[in-house]
Order: sequence, then structure tokens, then C-alpha cells
Amino acid sequence: MLSLLYPALSFIAIDLQGLWSWIGLAFNLLMVPGMDYALRAKYGREVAIPERWRPWLTSDVWMIIATALQVVVLNIGLRRISEGVDPFALFGMVSTLGIAGGCLCITTAHELVHRRLPLCRAYGLGLLATVFYMHFRIDHVYGHHRNVGTAADLASAAKGEPFFAFFNRALLKGWGNAWSIESLRLSRRGMRTWSVWNRLPWYATAQLGLLAAVWIAYGALPAITLVLQAFIAVHLLEATNYVQHYGVARGAEGTRGGAEQCWDSDFLLSNMLLFNVPMHGHHHESASTVFGRLAVSPKAHILPASFHLMVFAALFPPIWKRIMDHRTPDFVSEKFPTASLG
Repeated sequence: MLSLLYPALSFIAIDLQGLWSWIGLAFNLLMVPGMDYALRAKYGREVAIPERWRPWLTSDVWMIIATALQVVVLNIGLRRISEGVDPFALFGMVSTLGIAGGCLCITTAHELVHRRLPLCRAYGLGLLATVFYMHFRIDHVYGHHRNVGTAADLASAAKGEPFFAFFNRALLKGWGNAWSIESLRLSRRGMRTWSVWNRLPWYATAQLGLLAAVWIAYGALPAITLVLQAFIAVHLLEATNYVQHYGVARGAEGTRGGAEQCWDSDFLLSNMLLFNVPMHGHHHESASTVFGRLAVSPKAHILPASFHLMVFAALFPPIWKRIMDHRTPDFVSEKFPTASLG
């Protein structure tokens, strides 16, 4: 239910502009961590959603309504930009729309691409199209979950690896990794890589079609805005991956990846806003478990601060290393070298 805040914040940024256009940044960096710590101070570490409220508060209905509203608000924002806004408001709107795209649309897509119902997966892919990251579905489900904690996984960061090196690697190699996975899937079925059954060209066509439609309907600046908000959203996604899988390599050859290769967060508000994505260890133990049933895994490592603050800290390597390097496990396997992931 709290996910409805993101389309509301996006609408405020678009409608009021000025300083209000930066409300998404203030919300993520100040308000959410502040409330996280206020709830922790009042109720302690064990604060949780009461069981009688859980089915209502974690219903898929809120997730679908919030993301549908966000897509509508994004369209309103692009139209408003086509009518002309000042640069200060424009950059603020881009940041707020990008934050909503990362915290709401991508987290919802992450939840839905794991579902068995084709309609859920299709909706998740539609949300990924709004941030030009549809290949994430293939790379994440069939690559990341299989290879987490190894050099083969683009979403696992080696201890000491700066975030921007990690981000560039994930951004530049993600599509190629998804292509290799898709090519292997097709070859196992006796199909050619270049065929109508390859999903990636269809994804690319859909994303280019969306960009062209926005350009034709609203002009060049709104189309550029769509790309920039997508970049911010993807930046948040990869920062989340970096935080959740930093320096926790598998211990030995043949070890199965799981909660031990994850950093969890146990702050209530952050978890509710992000559909329990910060409870990542449980997700890696059971990817089909719906977000409302996820819990902090006893096998996972625990982040030392509110999840939103940790994602922000990752952007500053000296601060991040000071906070995290002494907390990471001592071992680094040969399959996951410290200096480079290759």
C-alpha cells in the first residue's frame, strides 16, 4: 500500500515544480531513513507488520495500482515537459521520476518476472520497458540466481570493487550476458539464435518503439527525459545489486549460492516500500515465494544501516569501504577474485 507514495510524489514534482520537483530525492535520502530509525527507536528491531494486516497491506492489488498510476504520471510528466519547464524543475522531475522508476517499477517487475503466471511476467516486462531494461528478466532469472557469488554473475560485486566499476560492467555486459543465456536456451531446443523465438530482438523492438512513440508524440526533450529517468532507475537497480551482493563470494568450488551470498536489511519502512527486496536472502533461498511472505534470513549478512542510506553510501567508495570492508567475510574464492571480475 505504501508503494502508492511514489506516483503521488511524482505527481507533486510535476505539478508544483520548483523545489518540489526534487521531492523524490528528499523522500529517499531523508524521510525514509528518518522514519526507519524512528520506528526502530520506538518499537525495536523486531517491529513487523501484524499478521492480521499482512494480507491486506502486501496484496498484489496495491502493486499493480501503484505501477499503473506511475506509468500514467510519467506520461503526464513527459507532456508537461513538452510544454516547457525551467532547467531546475526539469532535472528535479527527472530525478523524482527516475527514483520512482527504480524503487517502484523495477522492484515490481523483479517480483513479477519470477511469477509462474504468464500475465504477471508480461506485466513485469512492460514495466521494464519503461526503463529500457527488459533483458534484465533473462539475465536475472537465469543468470544471477544461478551464478550469484561467482565471477560469472554481473550482479555480484567483489570486495574492494568500487560501485562505478561494478555499474559500468553490469551496464555494458548485461545485454551480452542475456544474449548468451538466450542463445543457449534456443540451442538446447534445436533452434537458431537468430530466429523469431529469440526474445531479445523483440525486447529491443518494443523499447525502441516506445522511445519513437514518445519522440513523435511529445518531441525530442521528453524522449531524452524518458532515457534519463531510465538511467537513474537502472542506476538504483544496480546499486541495489551492489549493496545486496558485495564481497560475499561462495566459499568453495561447487558450493551452491543462497542466502549466504546476500546482505539483508531489517528496517520495516524500507522493506515495505520496496516490496521486501531488502530481505534478499530469503528470495535467493526461494525465488518463487511472494514478497509478502519474505523474511530476514538467518543465513544472510545484515546491513548496518537503513537500506536507502546504504544504497546512497555505495555511491561514495571511500565511505562505503570504511563501512563495509571490515564486515565482509574473510574468504574470497578463486572463482571470485578481489581485483577484477574479468
